[in-house]
Amino acid sequence: PRRLETAVNYLERHAWQVGGPCGLLFLADAYRLRGFNGDAVATYRDVEDVARRMLPAALPELALAQARLGDLENAEQSAREHLRRLPRDTEALTALLIVHARRGETEEALHIAREMAEVSPHDAIRALQDPGLSLLLTGARFRELFVSSVRERRLRVAEAIRIIEGFRLAA
Repeated sequence: PRRLETAVNYLERHAWQVGGPCGLLFLADAYRLRGFNGDAVATYRDVEDVARRMLPAALPELALAQARLGDLENAEQSAREHLRRLPRDTEALTALLIVHARRGETEEALHIAREMAEVSPHDAIRALQDPGLSLLLTGARFRELFVSSVRERRLRVAEAIRIIEGFRLAA
């Protein structure tokens, strides 16, 4: 709770500097998780307004805001439109995950969660930590995703070290 409060305070001051609709989306999610539902709804609406002015680049943020606001039909449409261009975008997949979970389409939501886990276990875990989505996974499946995420992060760090070492040897 204290970290979340700190995040809310920071984002209230700097959301626009974090990256337009992306920063506002972080703030809206922080409000929602903190229980500030009125502020969350107002900020998701701000995300929609800003994202619409930045289309098509901001389609994933628009889809997420629409999904969080319960505009499931438009959220699905925005997410699928973005996924036609970037089929493995985890923000658009998260929006679809929310849409199917809210509709009670558990099998479809689980299929999307598995697809996200293949693309990025870390992003899948982040999405599934949401209180509205966490019931989709059993404890064993969540642990499996967590281990995959740790392994993915270690591989990325090892690759970065190899690249740095290569630059150092070449210099």
